[in-house]
Amino acid sequence: MNQTNPAQSGAETQRYAAKYLFLRGKLLKNYEKGKKIYRAAKLITAALFIALTLIGAAVGRHTGLPMGPLTLWIVLLFLIVFVFLAADYARYLLEDKVIPYLEDDEALEYGEYDIFKEDDEDEGEEQEDDET
Repeated sequence: MNQTNPAQSGAETQRYAAKYLFLRGKLLKNYEKGKKIYRAAKLITAALFIALTLIGAAVGRHTGLPMGPLTLWIVLLFLIVFVFLAADYARYLLEDKVIPYLEDDEALEYGEYDIFKEDDEDEGEEQEDDET
């Protein structure tokens, strides 16, 4: 990537600024759209899981063999929890770290919103605790 050059022309700077503003706008717009889709996906998944629970309970009661539907229910429960836990964490990182940086025009360096900053501080505190 090109470093800022004092001899860089104003037209080139304008092009970079236009690209940045375009990309920033697209990212923020797609993030908002993605949040709505994600929220809808969570609600639909919850509704389908409740329907599956009722169907599985009815099948288990009707056949007298509840272990098949129960096993499927448990596996799906863990899978759904894992998927949405990972997705919620990714959304948290975006919402708490990346989006504020994109929205703050005064922040020129990303270091203030470093994604791994908290993790590094926590590790340092844990190492100090282990030494004492």
